[in-house]
Amino acid sequence: MDRIFAVGEFFRITDGTLVSPFLNPMDVQSELHHGPAVGFSISAGLIEPWANSKIHIHPYVSQVTYVLEGTLTARLKERDAEEPSSVSVAMDEAVLLPPGAYFQLVNTTANPCRVLYIVHPAYIFEVDDSGTVVYDDAIILEEDWESLARLNWSHPNLSDPAMSRAARRRALQRVTARL
Repeated sequence: MDRIFAVGEFFRITDGTLVSPFLNPMDVQSELHHGPAVGFSISAGLIEPWANSKIHIHPYVSQVTYVLEGTLTARLKERDAEEPSSVSVAMDEAVLLPPGAYFQLVNTTANPCRVLYIVHPAYIFEVDDSGTVVYDDAIILEEDWESLARLNWSHPNLSDPAMSRAARRRALQRVTARL
């Protein structure tokens, strides 16, 4: 098995940011295509100047966002929190985004922000032969923070059967069967 993994080509994901998954056996874009599954995944991310991700949720995984270069504001609302909060994350600092938290990554500077996303358990991203997304561990939302508050933090996509634990287990089985 290869022991060295490098950041490859970045591509735009549905949250609007750029990502390069390079150490994840559960992601079709990663260089780690064979070998034992690991309990985590790592991807490089790029938040462009003056840009932000869409608000999204990872129902079943925790994400550590580690800033390699630049600064970042992470806005999040954890499950038990009354209101969203924001934290500023500088170079060589990280923020933990727990499962079920609404979050958004914001770059309010003229410089790109380079990050590492360390996810546990490994992030699952599955596409079929035509390139259609079959399963994605993220639920990307179109609403802003005020709209989500009006929904009383009970977004209808959170009850989507395609995003259930059973759907995640089935995706994991399909992906690991291909290894």
